[in-house]
Amino acid sequence: MTHEGTHVADDARFLDSYNPLSGGYNQNLNISHGQTEFNAYQAGAEVTHEHGFGPNETQKIWDFITASPLYHNIMHNPIFDPHDFPLGIVPAGLPPQVVPDNE
Repeated sequence: MTHEGTHVADDARFLDSYNPLSGGYNQNLNISHGQTEFNAYQAGAEVTHEHGFGPNETQKIWDFITASPLYHNIMHNPIFDPHDFPLGIVPAGLPPQVVPDNE
C-alpha cells in the first residue's frame, strides 16, 4: 500500500500543477518512471525490507529497479506524455503560478 500510495502522490503532485492561466503543467514535476519507482520502493522499504534493502540503501534500490525488464524501455520517460500534458506558458503580463513548498 505504501508503494502504490507513493505513485499516487507523485502523480497528484504533477496533476495539481495545472495552471488554468497557462493551460499547462509544471514539467519539472513530471518525473520519470524510474524516479517514481525509486520513490515507491524507498517508501516501501521504510515499512518492510521485503525486497532485501532498506530505505537508505539507494544503490540497492536502483539496482533492483534497473534489473527488472518492466522498466527497461520506459526508465527515463516521463510519467505523463508531455504531448498530452503540455507545458504551461503564462501569457505576457500575467504572473507565473507558484507552487508552495509544502505541497
